[in-house]
Amino acid sequence: MFRGEESIHTGSKNRRKANMERRKYPRVKTCNLISYVSTDENGNILNQSMGRALNISQNGIFLETSRIILSQHISLMSCDVGNNLIEIKGQVAYSMDFGFEKFGAGISFRGNNDEKIQFAIQLIKVYNHRKIRSYAVMDKNWRLVNGNELYDINEVHPVNA
Repeated sequence: MFRGEESIHTGSKNRRKANMERRKYPRVKTCNLISYVSTDENGNILNQSMGRALNISQNGIFLETSRIILSQHISLMSCDVGNNLIEIKGQVAYSMDFGFEKFGAGISFRGNNDEKIQFAIQLIKVYNHRKIRSYAVMDKNWRLVNGNELYDINEVHPVNA
């Protein structure tokens, strides 16, 4: 059974719409890998794993995981564009079961407003940076890197860089 039966969402469109209208800040779609550590109220580690951030705002994040997060207390970690570790504490607001061993958790950030905003901004920058880089690679005549040589996807022979 999940933590706090009343906090579980079944995935109903009406419930999601009601939650969207209650949000103070808009959500930004994202897809970032997040390491997390869940703890009890005394700070003892209960679980650590990875998840995928599906959306984020300046006050919270929605995390898709392969395990249910039973604790209310959580620490979220990722890397910024410069590969520096970024971290923020949070509180699990609700959990949902997607089925097929996938779970979701709505997490509200803890800390001062600047910390919350900076964490959200850094994750959004990483997501956008990855998107821009992947489009830039595809936009240059569809060349792919293979070791140190560049290959034109339309030709078999190496091309000069």
